[in-house]
Amino acid sequence: MKTKKPLEARKPLTRKKPLVRKTRMGQGKTKGTSSRARTRASASEQPPAMAEPLPAPTQTPAEIIDGLAARYDQSSDPQIVAALGALPALRDEDDLAWDDEVYWAGVAYPYLALAQVAAERRLWPAIRLLLDRACFGDPGEIMRGLRHTLEAIAGDDVGWLADACLAAIATGRPGTVLWAAEQLLVLDDPRAFPVFEKLRHSEHARIREVAETGISRLVPDAN
Repeated sequence: MKTKKPLEARKPLTRKKPLVRKTRMGQGKTKGTSSRARTRASASEQPPAMAEPLPAPTQTPAEIIDGLAARYDQSSDPQIVAALGALPALRDEDDLAWDDEVYWAGVAYPYLALAQVAAERRLWPAIRLLLDRACFGDPGEIMRGLRHTLEAIAGDDVGWLADACLAAIATGRPGTVLWAAEQLLVLDDPRAFPVFEKLRHSEHARIREVAETGISRLVPDAN
């Protein structure tokens, strides 16, 4: 199967600077309007329409994602959450869909752009939505930055982030389990130990490896 090249330029999901919003639905500043005060729409708002032609072939993946993020950033917090919820779960890494530029433009890039906006606004509902749609694998190295996104959203509330990861792992969906476990292992939450013990017997080698690493961090002499 053809392997997608890694994203060029900066990694759009990595956020190291302190973020503005601190509430679970991003009660921080909004983009300016003519009145310089935009009222947040209700949670019943529909996702913003994003039907667009395929990106110009001269654009890098990072430029495409940044362009999508800039357009999404014109929408309210509930619209961003709704748009993320409307996306299908990403296909497994070995799926032939990853050989199709239409799939990247229609699903993968919007997922990454919405994740970028969610991190900037600290949209708590996005944590579970991102995990539930995470790919099993790392096509084009697009998934390895997910942890930074989740940590940017959660901020100092690592206990709540651990709760979200534990709940996500319980779904049993391989992509969700893989990346929730990846996040959980760096949180060093003792509640993860029985979860890792169970995951070390997973049918998926990648999940078993993460579980073994998690156990070794929590109990260095366990192995």
